Amino acid sequence: SFSPKAPLDCRLFNFKGFPVQLSLLRANIAQGHSQKLKQLLPEIDHYSIYISMVKEGREKGLTLTEAINQATEYCIANDIMMPYLQEKGTEVYNMLELQFKLEDGMRVSRAEGKAEGKAEGKAEGKAEIILAIDYLRKGSSIAETATLTGLSEDEVKTLSGKVRQ
Repeated sequence: SFSPKAPLDCRLFNFKGFPVQLSLLRANIAQGHSQKLKQLLPEIDHYSIYISMVKEGREKGLTLTEAINQATEYCIANDIMMPYLQEKGTEVYNMLELQFKLEDGMRVSRAEGKAEGKAEGKAEGKAEIILAIDYLRKGSSIAETATLTGLSEDEVKTLSGKVRQ
């Protein structure tokens, strides 16, 4: 039997006046994971194969459309999700396109956030350095300058040597 390691998410619902508890399993169904679950539910294994093929196509430089089409053709030819893909191919395409575009958008957003954070950090660091130079020029000690700016005493000593040159 399949024994999940991931915690179950339990939800209570009211169905026709009766309380129903639904337990949801969170599992990684990517290729190489959750093999027992995939043995119990071949449909999940087939979906995992399909998704991994789309991802592989993207990694090889195919457009999203080409990757989805190539994965769909392969799966139909090899009887992986064949009836479902033949019947609902357009819906599957639209769902995957949306999913991958959302993932791409989140990836871009995270990258932009990192870049903004680095730029802000550099600007903040420059402001601290400019402030430290100003304190040193006005005669503040290295210890005082370090305390006032948040820079380490070693950083202030380095700056001090450059200011006095």
